[in-house]
Amino acid sequence: MSNEARVLELMRSAYEAPKKAMPPIDWKQDRQRERILRVPIVCDCGPLDLTGVSIIGTAWTDEPDTRVTFQLTIDIDGTDYRIARIDWRPRQPHTNKVGPPALRGLTAWTSIHDFPENAELGVETMQKNNLPIVKKIDPEPPNFNELLAYLHVTFRLENASGIPVPPWSQQLIF
Repeated sequence: MSNEARVLELMRSAYEAPKKAMPPIDWKQDRQRERILRVPIVCDCGPLDLTGVSIIGTAWTDEPDTRVTFQLTIDIDGTDYRIARIDWRPRQPHTNKVGPPALRGLTAWTSIHDFPENAELGVETMQKNNLPIVKKIDPEPPNFNELLAYLHVTFRLENASGIPVPPWSQQLIF
């Protein structure tokens, strides 16, 4: 098995595995950019021998109920690989410049950069172009709790509802 095939297989296993977020689960202010909140979630993939699987949530302190991202990643031999990403109410839409004909040219706001379509591009293109293929999330989750319900189903995160609402107001950040 080539290294690319091995990496894709580990990514696929992490994507498909049922996951459980390990405590603590809490939003923290990013050290480099004070307007960004991050929630790093270490995942337990049950009986699979997968380590280094995590979900990183990102939100902006001054933009309540917009610009929230959840990205599924895996560390393989010391390298982080992006597997899939959910963008909820981003500042600007994404347009597919590559991908299968049915998705090429599609423009989406709230969307998922899903693993199956991006994996078809190969690991290098997938990573270099930050998961360049999106699909619309329709219907768009109307609130943060519905976004967590979508995260639960899509990333197979058993306890997604345990992720707290981001402390949007900067006054709440300690």
